[in-house]
Amino acid sequence: MQKSKLVVINLLLFMLLFLLPQISYSQSKGYPQLAPKERINTNINQKQKEKIFFPDEYSDLDDKTKSNEAVLKNKEVNDVIEQARQKYYQALILIQKRDNKRATKYLEDALNGLNKLLSLPDIESNKEFAELAQTLLDEYKKISHNSNLTDENSPVFALDELLNKEIEKFDEIDQISLDSIYAAYAKQNPHKVVKTTNFGKLPKPPDSLQIPMDDNPIVQKSIDFLTQSTGKRFYTKWLERSARWFPMMLRIAREEGMPQEILYLSMIESGMNPNAVSSAKAVGLWQFMRATGLDYGLNAAGSIFVDERRDPEKATRAAMRHLRDLYQEFGDWHLALAAYNCGAGCVSRAIKKTDSDTINYWTVRERLPKETRGYIPKYISASKIAMDP
Repeated sequence: MQKSKLVVINLLLFMLLFLLPQISYSQSKGYPQLAPKERINTNINQKQKEKIFFPDEYSDLDDKTKSNEAVLKNKEVNDVIEQARQKYYQALILIQKRDNKRATKYLEDALNGLNKLLSLPDIESNKEFAELAQTLLDEYKKISHNSNLTDENSPVFALDELLNKEIEKFDEIDQISLDSIYAAYAKQNPHKVVKTTNFGKLPKPPDSLQIPMDDNPIVQKSIDFLTQSTGKRFYTKWLERSARWFPMMLRIAREEGMPQEILYLSMIESGMNPNAVSSAKAVGLWQFMRATGLDYGLNAAGSIFVDERRDPEKATRAAMRHLRDLYQEFGDWHLALAAYNCGAGCVSRAIKKTDSDTINYWTVRERLPKETRGYIPKYISASKIAMDP
């Protein structure tokens, strides 16, 4: 009996001597010590992986343990980047064949693919994403303007550049008096009757305007661009989309005490596309940069899965409040809109550099960035057409 007890004791001692070093080693390596039941659940299946990066309506209840770094290195993210890269290679082949029309379409598809990743925090720190995005944008700008393709679903910034070039051509002769410019322009460009199009139910224009709709040759140039040839296809699409978004925008504008005509600004900001992403990484119907969006409550929860800049209602309310703050700062709607485009500091510096008894957008315009010099003419022209298509 005693011998059998000794055998058992010796066996236990042997097991302890053998297992203790193994336990110490695993702890020193940082391996988690899990109970058998817990070990069974350590392998995440494919559906769980998809749920982490492609959330459903219950994802907010999930335990989010993934770091930003893990998200950026995730296979799904890399797959999207690789798909965009393959489309870029196809575009290069088509460019060599002088088929810019199809090449532009491939570049747009690649850009739209990368746009889906823009809401991920710190995505810009992903070197492959950043380099490919810049390459695509450069190539797109290079060939799309030399192509006859004017796809109404093209990124809105491409249209901005086309229109800015038209306005810049007009600015090249600004040393002549405005009256003589207008007379020469009217003589060379007689009014043409354009066939009317049915755009569905557009909101009734406001009875009175709070934002001035100035009429000058620069604005007229912009109107011509948006109602003829290249710009017409884009603008027609904007009007079609506006029937969906304008009723909601009008309601929020009234709730926030803003003029009705402010909603036309969204047309030149995003082309009425809630998923629009600019080359400067502004997002949504109202093209919020991430920092400005945070200032007005967008993405305050810090979710890595939801970008509230794409939420039409939340983004519209944030835009109304931002524009109202800018108007209270400058006391002039055109200057407030210019500040929405280039920043309040930019407009303030332009005002300080302006030697004029009258301070308004038109007197400070030459001291604003190139894009902002065309911004108010675009807004006024888009508004006038929308109020009287």
